Amino acid sequence: MFPYLAKIGTFLIPTHAVTHFLAYTIGVVGFFHWSKKMGFDLQKLANFLFITIITALVGARLSAVLMLTSAEKFRWFLEHPVEIAKFWKGELSLYGEVAGSVLFGGWYVLRKNMPVWKISDLTVPWVAFGFFIQSFGCLGAGCHPGSPTDLPWGIVYNHPLFKGPKGIPLHPFALYHAAMILPFFVFAWARISTYYFPRPHLLSRVYGKIDQIYPGARFEGDLLLIAGLSYGMARFVLEFTRHPDFHIWYPGFPLPQVQIACVALFLFSLGAYLILWIYRTCEREHIPYPGWIRLLLKIFDGMEWFAKRFPWPVREADGKGQRAKNQEK
Repeated sequence: MFPYLAKIGTFLIPTHAVTHFLAYTIGVVGFFHWSKKMGFDLQKLANFLFITIITALVGARLSAVLMLTSAEKFRWFLEHPVEIAKFWKGELSLYGEVAGSVLFGGWYVLRKNMPVWKISDLTVPWVAFGFFIQSFGCLGAGCHPGSPTDLPWGIVYNHPLFKGPKGIPLHPFALYHAAMILPFFVFAWARISTYYFPRPHLLSRVYGKIDQIYPGARFEGDLLLIAGLSYGMARFVLEFTRHPDFHIWYPGFPLPQVQIACVALFLFSLGAYLILWIYRTCEREHIPYPGWIRLLLKIFDGMEWFAKRFPWPVREADGKGQRAKNQEK
């Protein structure tokens, strides 16, 4: 267990903070590279990434404080509100991270008429890879200890800062999480490289063969929903290997909070996927939309109208003035 990677004087560098930094850095570079190849506006992309990163951190921290802490710890946060802002100490929620970035990043995409579905597809592999990296941060920091096990790969913790049971083999929950994420990252990478950046390589050939089993099943924007479906199912099962003392329960619910969130994520992704599939099928086959689809489209248009009129706090240059100056020269 390595809760801190280094110490500079009295300043400690937490493992969790370093892995989060690596995850965000790699994700931003990869997404920016792909978006640039597709010809997206770089100014809008920079603002989009800034919004998603900030709101992801805020959402991750607030959701962890509100949902993933005990009543005693929550009262302690109320007595020490400054501690809420110290996200580098850990206690971040992946669900809040995704929710914050999707809500506010989606708002900006609608505001600037950016390609919503393409951007959602391009972000999925990098989000998955970020989760993969963060799993090792949790392993080093001793977050999410597993339940006791007799399996040969159980991990024994003896570090004084470890909050779980010491001296007995525990399921390596963080490694399970990394192993769960990695196949989906490969799948998402293969799909993006096959449809958006086609070039002959092993992953694209393998994915092309698989895709022939059900031709026409793929459509723009479905990758994010597939991610929600697969993560919700897999994480629900994976939670059974987590130490029960670290589950937080709602009164009267038979499942802990994380598994409730998994069920909610799965159901929401399934509903959204079916709606998008019906919409794309009607669009492809030139079939009139059902009445409830038309109602949803009007709601979506209303969201876009609101996003365009909601004030953006940073003044953006559209480049028109600079182009006019260049033409005069």
